[in-house]
Amino acid sequence: MAKTVDQFSTIENFRTKYNELAVDVGDKSGLRTEQTGNLVDALNSLEDKAFFFQEFKYSATSGQTVFSGNDSVGNSLVFRSARIQVFKNSDHLLQGTDYTIGGVDGNKHTEITLNVGATAGDVITIYAYTGSYLGSAIGVGGGTDGQFTETAANTIYNKNSNGIILNGSSTGRTTTLSTSAKIEFDSNGTGIYSQESLTLATGKSITADSLVGDLTGDVTGNLSGNVTGNVSGSSGTVTSIADHSASALSDINYTTTPTNGQILTWDNANGYWEPADNQSLSSLSGDTDDLTEGTTNLFSTTERIQDAAASMITSASHSNISVAYDDGAGTLTFTAGATYSDSDARNAITGGDGLAYNSSTGNMSVNTAKGIEINSDTVELDYEITSTAPSSASGTNVGHLWFVI
Repeated sequence: MAKTVDQFSTIENFRTKYNELAVDVGDKSGLRTEQTGNLVDALNSLEDKAFFFQEFKYSATSGQTVFSGNDSVGNSLVFRSARIQVFKNSDHLLQGTDYTIGGVDGNKHTEITLNVGATAGDVITIYAYTGSYLGSAIGVGGGTDGQFTETAANTIYNKNSNGIILNGSSTGRTTTLSTSAKIEFDSNGTGIYSQESLTLATGKSITADSLVGDLTGDVTGNLSGNVTGNVSGSSGTVTSIADHSASALSDINYTTTPTNGQILTWDNANGYWEPADNQSLSSLSGDTDDLTEGTTNLFSTTERIQDAAASMITSASHSNISVAYDDGAGTLTFTAGATYSDSDARNAITGGDGLAYNSSTGNMSVNTAKGIEINSDTVELDYEITSTAPSSASGTNVGHLWFVI
């Protein structure tokens, strides 16, 4: 029985009676409940252990997964975590494997969701009860709910050791981890959305079959697969771009379909490369390699090189030389004109001692006299050989010689 202390008691009386009361009540460490902070918490914990049992029955429709609200007899579903048994017809269902709980209402729940939809006419029976030693508080610091615990600082952490699967849908839930990773998100193909940045610890990586969206920051390492979108930044190394298109580069203005052999030209005013033009060779008449002078279609061909070289030569001014270009053969013919005429050459020559020159005919002749004559093309002495000396030299040319042998 509690000891009282009146207004006339001394300090020693108060001490004695308090110690007697403490012995009678006992220390709170001796409580066998999970709440031992104070007497109120302990009494509430004992109240939570008071036994209660309620049955809820639902007749399922085809494919139905969510069961809540009034059952077939008007009882509205309400239960505490880890304090229910669920049956489909006569089959006992397991939480997590076959169903999940939801509909948080204070420290209670008001909904269960089957992982696989029921068949029309299936009877879903839920037995809700109290009395379990497991805590049931929800949204209260330090309380527990199944395998999750909320601290006094309102931080939630899990207590299980085999991993967590977070499903984003009430149907078709994933109940088995797909990989060796201990945390798995499954939103049934709708993706995971974050309104904040995702930060990885140093040395950690992201592995995926494909990444869609913008990736901001430096990427170190190998990136396997296709990248769609814009990449900005001036540092770093790309080991291979064999599978990428140059048309998507930021400084290439590529709006037309290229033609065979077409090249890019730099537009300094706009600061980008662009195709020279969109003229197709097949659209040209005649020789499809022979483009008209002045075209902006700047791709190079052998014919264009020949045409350019021929144009430089044939269009220039030449003295006494004419140039003809055979486009089909790809050849140049040079013809040189005479610099001087025959008369120029003849007038530049004159006769001399013993020579006579005819500038009209260009012939040169030798003056013959006194023993000199021309015999065919030979200039020789005018002589003859005889055995006897002539008796008279009359009638012979002046200078004619006789050799008497």
